[in-house]
Amino acid sequence: MLSIGSGDFLSFSLRGKLGESSLDSLSFLYAPLCGAASIGVYLSFYGFAEKKRVVYPAYEVVKATGLSYHALVEAMKPLEALGLLSTTAMKGGDGRTAYTVAVYPPCSPKAFFADTLLVSELQNALGEEGVARIRKDLAPDPLPLEGQNVSTTFQDFFRPSYRLEAFANAYAPLAEDAPRPLRTGFDRSLFFEAFSRLGFTKEMLSEGELSFIAKAGALYDYASDVLGEFAADSLSNQAPFGEKLNQDLFLKKCRESLKLPYLKRKPSARSGHADPSSDLSKRVAMMDSTPSARWLSIKQKGHVPAPSDLKILEKLTIDMGLPEPCCNALIDYVLAINHNVFSAPLAEKIAASLVREGFDNARDAMDYLVSKKRNPQAKATPAAQEKTSNEPETAEISPEELDALFESAYKKKGN
Repeated sequence: MLSIGSGDFLSFSLRGKLGESSLDSLSFLYAPLCGAASIGVYLSFYGFAEKKRVVYPAYEVVKATGLSYHALVEAMKPLEALGLLSTTAMKGGDGRTAYTVAVYPPCSPKAFFADTLLVSELQNALGEEGVARIRKDLAPDPLPLEGQNVSTTFQDFFRPSYRLEAFANAYAPLAEDAPRPLRTGFDRSLFFEAFSRLGFTKEMLSEGELSFIAKAGALYDYASDVLGEFAADSLSNQAPFGEKLNQDLFLKKCRESLKLPYLKRKPSARSGHADPSSDLSKRVAMMDSTPSARWLSIKQKGHVPAPSDLKILEKLTIDMGLPEPCCNALIDYVLAINHNVFSAPLAEKIAASLVREGFDNARDAMDYLVSKKRNPQAKATPAAQEKTSNEPETAEISPEELDALFESAYKKKGN
């Protein structure tokens, strides 16, 4: 975990230049997701990365940003999650740490709106109307409809020879003006190896579809080659590019195959035999390393969750973008206060709060759920108690009732 101190050092590496539309992307698309402080840190780091100087003392960087050490680290977290920064650390023999921060350019507006994960987060922050307004504001001016296009074509001017070596080097690793891909543990090589064995090519799937597959794989904890087989079985060849993957059928295969443990990735030492009844610190550590579908199964003594409960998890993690450690904390929380019933309206409303707060780990999510600063004096009303106990799947939860539920969470567990 990132923790910068006054004796540490930072160096910066620029991984691509800001383009003409980069400021629009940072101001209107990224700022609602990470906040103005993070955007300021990004621009400061970009400036450091453009300089010839190699290493900066941490205190100099902190002074330049005007933030405390803790505030600087907190501002870096969403930038890393969005692929704008990537940080590596090397511990020295004197106890000091040398950090290397790679600075990536943001997505163009077009690339941003092509990423379902980013657009989903933006909708959570601004609502559908706000996103539609930004999309309209950032749209380029239309070309004139009248007249004939008489521009010279590439082939007419250059007379290309189509040399084979040019195609051989087309995918050589070079710098890209794009943010770093979001990390989900998805191995594309293994995925496409299995996908191609069944007669399909990587060109059939769009980046948006691959992003969806990666998120679903993280939720259900399937190995990447298994996801390749699921995707091959869920294709519609007649559909246009970008819509060939039948997402409903793909998720259905993920749910139905949970009963086949040999399809799962091998569990880590931290999460292989999790016991959610253990003490709080161990439970939090397991929440951070256990896929949400498996965590819900553990809560049910190893039994496969009901399809309706799995669909709730899909809504929380894939559609709403809730990180899985936070989702696991939410599962614990909802079951604790709602008589072991996983209520969709309650879970979605709480998840929206966690997403807006920007949490990415179970500890922070649980602290927020327990302390709930908005209205700590609120008490549960009879109407609230009746709704959560008698109508768990359809009842609407008011803000006042939600405050009371936040306040009462985990009291019986003695956190």
